[in-house]
Amino acid sequence: MSESMLLPVVLGVVCGLVLIWCCIKICITSASASNNAPNEHMRAPLILAEAEAGFRKCSCCGFENFQRYQYCVLCGEHLVYGIGVKPQSMVEHTASSPESEILLQPTGQRQQRAKLRKTWMRKVDLESRIFWFRASSETRTRQQFSGYVVRFVTVSKTAILSFVAMEDDGCHALSTPSKVEIEVMPPDVPTGSRHNSTPTLQADGISSENLAERPVVYTRQAVVHSLVIEVAIQTLVLVDSSLADGAEMSIPDNNPLQGIDWNQLLHFSQLDFPSKYAYFVPTTCALLGDVRKEYVKLNISRNKLLDDSMESMSVIPQAHVRSPIRIEFTGNRGVDAGALQREWFMLLNQELTEPSNGVFRCVSMADQTFYLNPNSAQDIGDDHLMYYFAVGRLIGRALLEGQVLNFHLALPLLKIILGVPVTFADLEYFDLEAYKSMLWMMENDGVGDLDITFSMTEKRGDDDLVVIDLIENGRNIDVTDENKDLYLERRFRYLLFESVSSQLFMFLRGLNDVIPSEYLAVFDPEEFDFVLCGSDEIDVEDWIRNTRVTSTLRDHKAVKWFWEFVRKMPNEYRRRLLHFATGSSRVPLGGFGALTSTDGRLCPFTLNGVKLDENEYISSRACFNELNIPLYDLRSKMKRTLYGILDTELYGFTTD
Repeated sequence: MSESMLLPVVLGVVCGLVLIWCCIKICITSASASNNAPNEHMRAPLILAEAEAGFRKCSCCGFENFQRYQYCVLCGEHLVYGIGVKPQSMVEHTASSPESEILLQPTGQRQQRAKLRKTWMRKVDLESRIFWFRASSETRTRQQFSGYVVRFVTVSKTAILSFVAMEDDGCHALSTPSKVEIEVMPPDVPTGSRHNSTPTLQADGISSENLAERPVVYTRQAVVHSLVIEVAIQTLVLVDSSLADGAEMSIPDNNPLQGIDWNQLLHFSQLDFPSKYAYFVPTTCALLGDVRKEYVKLNISRNKLLDDSMESMSVIPQAHVRSPIRIEFTGNRGVDAGALQREWFMLLNQELTEPSNGVFRCVSMADQTFYLNPNSAQDIGDDHLMYYFAVGRLIGRALLEGQVLNFHLALPLLKIILGVPVTFADLEYFDLEAYKSMLWMMENDGVGDLDITFSMTEKRGDDDLVVIDLIENGRNIDVTDENKDLYLERRFRYLLFESVSSQLFMFLRGLNDVIPSEYLAVFDPEEFDFVLCGSDEIDVEDWIRNTRVTSTLRDHKAVKWFWEFVRKMPNEYRRRLLHFATGSSRVPLGGFGALTSTDGRLCPFTLNGVKLDENEYISSRACFNELNIPLYDLRSKMKRTLYGILDTELYGFTTD
């Protein structure tokens, strides 16, 4: 092709890409504008700016990292400039040349997971139906396994669903004080006036009209009763990926929102990660309530933090589940401007993964990934379904608010949330020993010599062993070479799905209460894991760039010493320092520039200088992401004071 013919083609392609990006920006801006709070103070514009700055593509797994990262956040590979990994301009976001898809071969399990993240993709057929497409990049062993999509189907159309059953349990007749209060600021009412949802009687009485206007907080008993009913009328169905509707998620949307456009979702799912995230953040931020109009206050006892939190998250009515949350710890007089909520969220993360609490179980010690506990009814008790409903809501809230979890969900659970097919090969990232033994059975003869039956033995409680039949009378049926395929399929289904079907439904139900699962469909499983958990590393240079230093400290040598100490700290100490200063030990996905207060408004990290004779100890105002540093005259004294805080477990914030 001559140069005269090539030039119009190139110009046409460039113009087309620019037009596509402009459309993307319009969609993002439109979603941002719909948010209740003033947009210029929110994190959405910051994320959009990062998306416009381009990305750095990993040569190993192909993930498009934010420009500020030096290592791939998915696989850990060092990000170097070369073919297909140079900084991208915003007009290059929507297309990649064949050369840019040349990737290095993965060398470890983490890299392998990242490389296989796009194995399953939603596509549209000629009749505009969405179906699951399986890429051919998998090994032959992996390709021989079918993919299954999880569906929960209601088996009784006449059953009473959701919270209707609560009416008979006396929603208003709370025998004990509610742990949840919904504070509503009515229009045209002076600041400080509010409706309080906690049932109380004024001296002059309350009219039935006013009672009707007051938000209702359900009782724990009513919620548990309703969830038990709802689980009882659901059945788990595993649909072969070749037959599954790609537009259906794992559970029906309990509270459908208008305007979910699958064509738009599929379009964004094919873009680079920064562009996806720039679409996701303002779209979901628009769901959050306005703290100036109402908020939900949770009254939590530190001694019963897990149970109080699970109850509180469960009893919030659907209409208020996206309202801003304030935390009040029993006996703590501090007013929550964000720090108490961040501390509560971090402490609750720790409680959820504590083995003795029985909510999650660690399925990979190496990767520290967690799955639902199949024995939760025995370990937690009769209210265990309420726990999973609450955890789903909690994770939904984290997604809306930009908070990150302190633990990773197992790959099969990530896929189930996204509605992505799960295969036998995913057992490798769930139970490696079971996967290896089952793979050996699949590829070798002589299974009958192993003396295995169609059953499994599980430990319940401390000492009890229970035999589970994988088929009817399975404990008395031997596994042979002729029937081993049935055994492997039944064991696979039981391990990943059937053993936790009730817990899984409640978890998905709670998550879907807060955020429509369709909004998550733009991400692949590894991207979603990054959105949930962020990066474990703390980038000191990003921290410095996004720190505000007050005039009292700006020209003092203490600020130089501070950053010298931080640079030399191990990452664990940096996390402790961040927790001390902000109430959270993890950095938002958007980096330090995306630090916010509890209502989602940007709140930069601040170093504030104070006179040494007034206070010789470093303190914090975590509600405002602020660290108060005395104007030390000796470097050694400052170092001793700083490490004195971080060398103990008492590195929580010191000032509200």
